[in-house]
Amino acid sequence: MDNGETWTAPHKFIDSGGIDLNLDPQNLNEVYLDCPRLFPAHGGIPERFAFGWTKSGGGPNATIHNHYHKDAHFAYFYPGEDTITNVHGDDLGDMIDYNEIEMCIVYDSGPLDPDNKHIVDYYFAPSLTNETGYPIMIYNVNR
Repeated sequence: MDNGETWTAPHKFIDSGGIDLNLDPQNLNEVYLDCPRLFPAHGGIPERFAFGWTKSGGGPNATIHNHYHKDAHFAYFYPGEDTITNVHGDDLGDMIDYNEIEMCIVYDSGPLDPDNKHIVDYYFAPSLTNETGYPIMIYNVNR
């Protein structure tokens, strides 16, 4: 271990839009990404990381930190190609921009609910099925 001396510079993975109520009046400008998982190359599929996350933010016209959560999202990062894809294999380039986040939804939690603000929790555990290699993502929905 070299304590990061040989690491490359940080690279933005998801651009959630920042605080711009004109862009998103629900102000869901935060991302909670948990448990990225490395899948070694196998069966003609190159090495890749799987990621799951939820959007978070203040809610309608508010700039409050982590007040609401919405949807579960999933994407792969292929370090050999420096590219990201959604679960369907759509090429999203080297960063998921604000307008591409919707393409990564695997669970739509519906409209924001003031009685259940953290409908999708923080924790995501991506994995693969043994038989098909298709992704599985375990996450908590608070209904």
